[in-house]
Amino acid sequence: MTEQRQNHCPTIGLIVPTLDERVDWWIGASEAARVRGANLITFPAGLIWTPSMRSILHDLAGAQNVDGLVLAQWWPGFDDFNAAYDRFYRPLPVANIQRLYENQFGVIADNYHGTYALMRHLIEEHHYRRIAFLKGPEGNPSADSRYQAYCDGLETYGLPFDPNLVVPGRFAMESGVTAIRVLLDGRHCRPVVDFDAIVAAGDQIALGAFEVLQRRGIRVPEDVALVGFDDIDEAALMFSPLTTVRMPNYEMGKRATEMLLDRLAGQPVEPHVTVPAHMIIRESCGCVSPATRSVATTDEDVSPLAPASMPFETAVTAHREQIVMALHSAMESGEDTFGAGWADALLDALLADARDGGSTTFLGVLRDMTQRMHAAGISVSRWHTLLSVLRRELLPLLGTDVARLHRAEDLWQQGRILVAETAVRIHTREQHVLGQALGRLHDVGAALLGTFDLNEQMDVLAEQLEALGFPSCYIVLYADPAMPMERARLIMAYNENGRVDLPSVGVTFPTRQLLPEGMLPSDRPQNLIVEPLYFQEIHLGYVLFGRAAGKVGDYAVLGRQISTALQGALVTQAQQEAERAIRRQAVQRETAAEVSQVASSILALDELIPQVVNLIRERFGLYYVGLFLVDEARTLSGEAGGQWAVLQAGTGEAGRAMLDAGHKLEVGGGSMIGWCIANKRARIALDVGGEAVRFDNPYLSETRSELALPLVSRGVAIGALTIQSEQEAAFTEADITVLQTMADQLANAIQNARLLERSQATLREMEAVQRRYTQRAWADYVQNLEVPHYEVGRTDDAPLGDTVLPEIQQAMAEKGVAVLTGGDTAAQRSVLVAPITQRGEVVIGALGIHDEAGRQWTEDEIALVEAVAERMSLAAENLRLLDETQRRAAREQMVGDVTGRLRESLDINTILQTAVRELGQAMEVDRVSVYLASEEEEAG
Repeated sequence: MTEQRQNHCPTIGLIVPTLDERVDWWIGASEAARVRGANLITFPAGLIWTPSMRSILHDLAGAQNVDGLVLAQWWPGFDDFNAAYDRFYRPLPVANIQRLYENQFGVIADNYHGTYALMRHLIEEHHYRRIAFLKGPEGNPSADSRYQAYCDGLETYGLPFDPNLVVPGRFAMESGVTAIRVLLDGRHCRPVVDFDAIVAAGDQIALGAFEVLQRRGIRVPEDVALVGFDDIDEAALMFSPLTTVRMPNYEMGKRATEMLLDRLAGQPVEPHVTVPAHMIIRESCGCVSPATRSVATTDEDVSPLAPASMPFETAVTAHREQIVMALHSAMESGEDTFGAGWADALLDALLADARDGGSTTFLGVLRDMTQRMHAAGISVSRWHTLLSVLRRELLPLLGTDVARLHRAEDLWQQGRILVAETAVRIHTREQHVLGQALGRLHDVGAALLGTFDLNEQMDVLAEQLEALGFPSCYIVLYADPAMPMERARLIMAYNENGRVDLPSVGVTFPTRQLLPEGMLPSDRPQNLIVEPLYFQEIHLGYVLFGRAAGKVGDYAVLGRQISTALQGALVTQAQQEAERAIRRQAVQRETAAEVSQVASSILALDELIPQVVNLIRERFGLYYVGLFLVDEARTLSGEAGGQWAVLQAGTGEAGRAMLDAGHKLEVGGGSMIGWCIANKRARIALDVGGEAVRFDNPYLSETRSELALPLVSRGVAIGALTIQSEQEAAFTEADITVLQTMADQLANAIQNARLLERSQATLREMEAVQRRYTQRAWADYVQNLEVPHYEVGRTDDAPLGDTVLPEIQQAMAEKGVAVLTGGDTAAQRSVLVAPITQRGEVVIGALGIHDEAGRQWTEDEIALVEAVAERMSLAAENLRLLDETQRRAAREQMVGDVTGRLRESLDINTILQTAVRELGQAMEVDRVSVYLASEEEEAG
């Protein structure tokens, strides 16, 4: 609702119990808001001290959606008001209806003078002297004022106060039932004898009292008069319609709204206002109704005002002004309803028909006027009073014209029948219209229950409400019913401009804002009614109706119907979501198994990582999946993480573009990836627009929700997965659990692949060292051999080494068999050469076979040569190792012998001489010298 205040259009909130009854507050407030160009939002929130499902509207109304509040809550006391104000409404300005508190605005009805008027009427008009009083709740300001007026009325007229005739109670029918039983049975008070009239502090109390009196055969008003206060709808429907005081609810709602608007405009305001309450005379006090009373004639009424010889028309002309004034006085607002001259037209029609017995002009004019009166919202029963006034004014003018008198009496009686029939038709038509309205409301409910698809329900509701004449409607669901005041979701909206296009998932916003920003038309004030949506004890959301003409109780009925339909749709949706969740979990488990299989079967990182991210994106139907690894410089050292998390693989075009750009994020920096690596915890953003710690990636503009999962292996965060969706709230806690397990498996697989790569590199390095050692060892070994190669052949053959050197070199270079197949001539020889290798790497020689006849070498012969070469390799290596072992053993033996001889003496000269001699003999050298350094040489 912020946009209204930005446009300087004030918004008033009206807190009422319901809109099923006592709607005059609302109508008065609506009129004041309309005249002043203000918004009005009505919250039928129940009574704050009797909690119900409606009570949530007290939480909903506040400074986020209104500028001030009118409260119709009948606070039991100031402490109750103050506690509720602190809890719900502070710091808004408020105006209380029916309560006045210091430093607070308030409008009240004149409870005292209204009750005092009842006492005066009972005592002066009917001469009652023993008057009982049925009290309202103790400490209630309205009830206390009415009781004080009762006491003062007795004192003013000198009547004794009898405590036995005062019964405590509360504003409820049950209180009236109990009070009469107390009077009759508990205190043994006798009707007529001990009390002849009863004043009830409220109409509900009077209704309960009337019920008990009727059951016990005590007649109202013949035996006991009964009056009340409030003028509720049921008061006029009693068998003896109740004389009461009408609460000025319309005026109070209007004045309270004007008071707040004046205060918001900075104008001076009288903080406390009292509005007069008017007595309504009916039959329960002993009176007859005003319409019935007006029919009676007095002696003065029938006394002729004109001489018998004066023509009737002449007498009417002489008294016309008086007659017309009397009609206007009875109608009160004739010109507004019928236009100027209506009274003259009615009088002329009556005169014409009284003169001519066959004419029906008068009844036609009367029928037309009753129709116009009904259209203006005025009760047609007022015509009974008008006909009585017309009869009273004309009867004395008829004189002795008996024929004309009879025709006039017939016209008056026909007019009364016409008015009565019109009233019956109007009532019947209203009941028919009400029945049709109820039928349409039933049709709305039936149409809503025709489908359990939420989107289809909203389509049906929009169509039905527009057909019913509702100018606007907004359906809002709480994002989390457990925390309804946090976030809400608008799922359907239409206004005077038609249906509002919304995303399929609705529009999410802060609940107390009532509607998303910019949703309400800002070019005109709004009159909205908020109805809670709930099912049993479950809060669903709320609906905002635009005020529709003639709709009062419809809002609550529609709210209940929408609630029932929504609950069915939401239950169905929950079931479908549960089924989808089960299927999703199955997919997740299958995907986790696939990722585990891929991770265990692929050992190369550059192949493993891209395959995993693409697998996750495809199986889960995601917008984007990316994998980051922390730079290894610090990871290998066992620290918590490196300075940067570098993107290793990403799906789609965005992933390729970021890889080409060398995308990286700082660990612990302002990104979800950096945060989750630094904290080793998953981070979820159901709405990325509201996420404080997140890198806004220009490559991924469609992201609406994101999940960052750390890759943790052996307690070290080695990287993270980013999983992103185009849908809001796309991830659940169950998703996090499954995906984190998968991420942990992937982290271990990555670490294992890294360890394997490092092990293989170490092994390759060791093998290279071993090869170099073997090559040096064989080079030394061959160098010491007396004969480096051997040949066996026919005596006339040329040496093999001289004739097939290229083949030997080829075989040794390629570490494989070299075959040369000749023809039939002696110049074309066949040569088969197999390298002799150590561990398939180091070539230590070659085995060559030569056939001068140009032999074709078979596969078996080639295999035989290879096998022999392999065995020769093993035998040669064993011989080399044996020779090396023997030489090492000889050295050890020699060292042992020299050491043994050195230990035979303790004289340094002898030891040195022995060492020189033994080394010379063992190594067969000409000379061995030993030098001992002096202290000066050591210091230098």
